[in-house]
Amino acid sequence: MPITTRIARHIGLLTALALTVLSPLVHAHDKPPLKILVGFPPGGSADVMARLVADALRDDFSPISQIARFQFGVVAGPASGVKNVGEMIAKANPGANSYGTPGAGTLPHFMGVLMEQSTGVQLNHVPFQGGAPANNA
Repeated sequence: MPITTRIARHIGLLTALALTVLSPLVHAHDKPPLKILVGFPPGGSADVMARLVADALRDDFSPISQIARFQFGVVAGPASGVKNVGEMIAKANPGANSYGTPGAGTLPHFMGVLMEQSTGVQLNHVPFQGGAPANNA
């Protein structure tokens, strides 16, 4: 499936989620604003999800449920010539393999550490100041 189709599907799903969450909250305007501290800059996935659920949290704090599920992937530039993770590991050069994340201590960072430990390949962590800068790098 082309990346543009996947992006369009994700945008559609996020729009549907936003409408589902926000539609019953039309009459919640008389309540004081809720402040949520998000430890990453605007534009990343943490910021988007916090904005989607902020009004819902103001109404009811009792439900506990999953609000999102993220899939992670490993990508390599076309010049690398690798087609899968096995080829990437086989071509790895000690000390010359880097991966970027939204920051130290994030789930992608821990996934990189797990990959490093399970493959024995040394990886250099490149922490960015949030999801948007990491995605644009």
